[in-house]
Amino acid sequence: MRLNAISMFKFAEGYYNFLVNSLLQNSKFGNDVVYGVISICFERLMVSLMSSYNELPISHTPLMLFKYARCIENRLSDDMFSTAKLINSFESICNLDGFGYRTPSNNEIRKMIVGLKPLYKLVSNRINQEI
Repeated sequence: MRLNAISMFKFAEGYYNFLVNSLLQNSKFGNDVVYGVISICFERLMVSLMSSYNELPISHTPLMLFKYARCIENRLSDDMFSTAKLINSFESICNLDGFGYRTPSNNEIRKMIVGLKPLYKLVSNRINQEI
């Protein structure tokens, strides 16, 4: 599981760096693509975190990943939960609001990327501590 945690983190790190760069520069990609990368980054971070505790997720939706991970990692904050909720709200298969699929606005994309930073740092510290 340790190798899985490291591998998932390396994927997440690449996605996270792409996202940070998209904030610093005008991204050539539309919000649909950037949102897809956000969703994948979040999932990889959560799977990496859980794998570092020898656990595997039972779901891959943002909210379920977060809720399950929070049972094993008490440093996951309410702000991180808010980020998970925001990401989840644009998952068409997770949508409970009934609006169907819609593209996040620039402001929502920015909030998601900024919200990933503390989660990224937490997982990075956990992975580097385990190595």
